[in-house]
Amino acid sequence: MKLSINILAICILLVFSSATENNEVTGEALSQVKSRFEKVKVYGQASTSTEIIATLEKDETIDYLRKTKMNGGVWSIVKVNGRPGYVLTSEIYDEPKLVVRNKKKKAKGQVLSLTGQ
Repeated sequence: MKLSINILAICILLVFSSATENNEVTGEALSQVKSRFEKVKVYGQASTSTEIIATLEKDETIDYLRKTKMNGGVWSIVKVNGRPGYVLTSEIYDEPKLVVRNKKKKAKGQVLSLTGQ
């Protein structure tokens, strides 16, 4: 019994520690998407009966975090004006552009300069 509880505790710790590294928790965009229509509503929760936190114009670009199925619909979690929100996935479209972060990482064995400096 004690062993089962310890194993369960370790599993929970692993789940939470790995969750902090993904975009769901940190809010880092995976890509950018555009609104398909005029006046696309971004909601505070995955439901059309919740607060509208933003309204998008046609082809307005927003950060895409991830897709989820909730409350009988397929929702995309997006970031608008620095705030996460939910938009119906059918109301956005993806242009395959990944968001590039300005993190400078030196790859092992990478040549940084060919000029001899």
